[in-house]
Amino acid sequence: MNTFQNLHSSGVYVKNNRLENLHIRINQPHKSTGLVIYLHGYGAHNNRPPIEHLANYFNHDGLTLLTFDFHGHGYSDGTRGLVNSVNNLIDDTLVIIHDIYNETISTQYPHLRTLPFFIMGHSMGGGTAILVSSIIKNTLLPFTDYGKAIQKTLNDVNNNFKGTILICPVVKITNFSLFIRQLLSYVSYLFPHLSVPTFIIDENNYNEFTWTNPDYIKYIVCK
Repeated sequence: MNTFQNLHSSGVYVKNNRLENLHIRINQPHKSTGLVIYLHGYGAHNNRPPIEHLANYFNHDGLTLLTFDFHGHGYSDGTRGLVNSVNNLIDDTLVIIHDIYNETISTQYPHLRTLPFFIMGHSMGGGTAILVSSIIKNTLLPFTDYGKAIQKTLNDVNNNFKGTILICPVVKITNFSLFIRQLLSYVSYLFPHLSVPTFIIDENNYNEFTWTNPDYIKYIVCK
């Protein structure tokens, strides 16, 4: 049995405001009493076996799990692993929420817009969940263009939004010196596709079997 076998694409996509297709997966029980929207971490995606286990866990308790791959991750469009701005992560999430109430998801799964829902996020997804939740509850202004455009929808869903579930959320970056921060900002601006050099972080030293295993590589890049 292949331990690292990803799930196939669900075939359901929603286009974000940058015209990238975001891959969506919806797992629902026979009768749903609530909805959980899950936001994955950096370098991850929602097609791995653990996500299927998570879906089964929620479904057993009558909850629908909606997951989507951020741009540049999983089956979604975009350069692999490239996140130019946290605003793009916010907009990816907001377009999914908007779609639940107005567009593709609303047409195929009309009952979802009637359910109370939670936003659940891990790592990068946890940090995004904090910001999106604050926008929905009107404690943070929708500072992205897309956030402003769908403010009416956010007002409509406010009553259905019941809370945020966080797993090791990114809330602060290590406090490097000003020189290092400026240097990294300059390098990332000039070379946005540059990988982290192995003399800084050598992933092969963590677990040789894991990081060099062809099945695991396919599992990570979702191929």
